[in-house]
Amino acid sequence: MADEGWCTIESDPGLFTGLLSDIGVKDVQVEELFSLDVESMNKLGEVFGVIFLFKWKVQDGDGDQIVNGTLMEPSSVPIYFANQVINNACATQAILSIVLNSPELDIGTELSEFKEFTKDFDPTMKGLAISNLKTVRTAHNSNSPNQHFVLEGMKKGEKDDDIYHFVSYIPHDGSIYELDGTKAGPIKRGEAGDNWIEACIPVIQSRMNEYSVNEVRFNVMAIVRNRENMYLKEIAKLEEEKKTKGETEASEIAARIAELQADLEAERVKRKIWKRENARRKHNYVPFVMELLKLLASKGELNKIIESAKAEKKKRMEASAKPES
Repeated sequence: MADEGWCTIESDPGLFTGLLSDIGVKDVQVEELFSLDVESMNKLGEVFGVIFLFKWKVQDGDGDQIVNGTLMEPSSVPIYFANQVINNACATQAILSIVLNSPELDIGTELSEFKEFTKDFDPTMKGLAISNLKTVRTAHNSNSPNQHFVLEGMKKGEKDDDIYHFVSYIPHDGSIYELDGTKAGPIKRGEAGDNWIEACIPVIQSRMNEYSVNEVRFNVMAIVRNRENMYLKEIAKLEEEKKTKGETEASEIAARIAELQADLEAERVKRKIWKRENARRKHNYVPFVMELLKLLASKGELNKIIESAKAEKKKRMEASAKPES
């Protein structure tokens, strides 16, 4: 796989929520999961898919090695499945794997037309089509932490660097499927049952168990309905219901409304933080840094700072080289 103009981006729910909006998907957001328990999963409400981030191992690239699942022929299941042909696009591809397989979502005109146009492509051609989808690539790259400032000769990745990979989980026709662009097709992981997100818990836990007990670098996120809109609709519904109830029931409904209003305010605060962080990611700080360096140099302070940093680094290296007593 190549990079082909796709930058590495962070694994962050606020970033992914902004990315979904930028590519035209409406009324959704991404929530990070810190616990894989039933209560936490059920609190998410309507879930369209789950994204799992893990440290990639060499054997993960072997399409014949599937543990606790069945590799399906792409043509055997009506799922939009694309191979990953660009290294740095796996986060965005994991998101697309969910939204392009969620007919109940409004994904906008461009993605809808793209899906219709490419639906009969084989997985490799779909992957190539995604890699050349300008709107998606532009939205993806706008979130790169270093898009404005790359040092000449900066390494692009050594063999010993840790590589992380994203896969998606979706419900389809009563089953749970794992969509991994490095595989030959969708992987059927089990039955969805009455509550697919609850059934997905042991599937993800099983994937985690494939690693050593010391490996804790996992990240699980879910694409869900826009929670701010969800709270507003529920509050409006309860306000109407309260008008038709007696004093006791109306009091209980009022208490529930108060809880939802607190949740709504917390959600709005979180979105303000996301908006601020996303703006910082996209802002070009290079002109400011260059002017600051020029100012320090003009005042004769830059060389002092550089020499001080060198001395501090030398001191740390000497301290770390000393044998422990």
